[in-house]
Amino acid sequence: TLKSIGLPEYDAAIIDSESNQQDTLPLSIQHDLIDSANQEQRDIISTIMKCVSLENTNVPNAYFIDGPGGTEKTFVYKCLINSCIEMGYDVIPVACTGIAAILLPGGRTLHSRFKLPLILTDTSVSSLKVNSKETSIIRKSKFIIWDEAPMASACALMVVNQLLKYMMENNVFFGGKVIVLGGDFRQVLPVVPHGSRQLTIQNCIKNFPILPHFKILKLLRNMRVKQNEIEFSKFL
Repeated sequence: TLKSIGLPEYDAAIIDSESNQQDTLPLSIQHDLIDSANQEQRDIISTIMKCVSLENTNVPNAYFIDGPGGTEKTFVYKCLINSCIEMGYDVIPVACTGIAAILLPGGRTLHSRFKLPLILTDTSVSSLKVNSKETSIIRKSKFIIWDEAPMASACALMVVNQLLKYMMENNVFFGGKVIVLGGDFRQVLPVVPHGSRQLTIQNCIKNFPILPHFKILKLLRNMRVKQNEIEFSKFL
């Protein structure tokens, strides 16, 4: 038990409160967020929100936001989360690391949310109980955001895909839910202990069979670079 190792007991009330914790920002703040987005970001937000509003669960609703560091992917996620909540949709924000997860409103790590085993293989399954409150939260969610996805193994994507299909009784990819993966393949790939470069690439989600069905949305503009720095760089 948690108590035996000096940790507080698990409080089931946390799950009860989580189902009602999807609080949205005031409309004025939401509009300010959208207004401060650049054109690339607005186009991505518009594309995904149109998909969310269509509610078509009979086709894949999968997107990948590809952007180097500094293109403000997290800002886009926050805009999407708040827009969905404003429309009355529940959102499941997850990330491959705890640091990335706490940057998202209501964020959890991938393994915590979907109850994945630490060591993932082709035969791994989630330990979520069918009638649990956590399963109910996922089942009624409309939209899943998965940050730092390139750090996940192809097995993780496969397990989540199969879990959602089973949970939603829908054989469409990810049970027909709108799913947005994001990250940068130029940064950190899956960690394979003592693995070679080839083995690391083999474990990458790019080798996941359905990844070609994801619509790629690109962010290219680096928002951390000031305009005068860009002009100076061109001058050099």
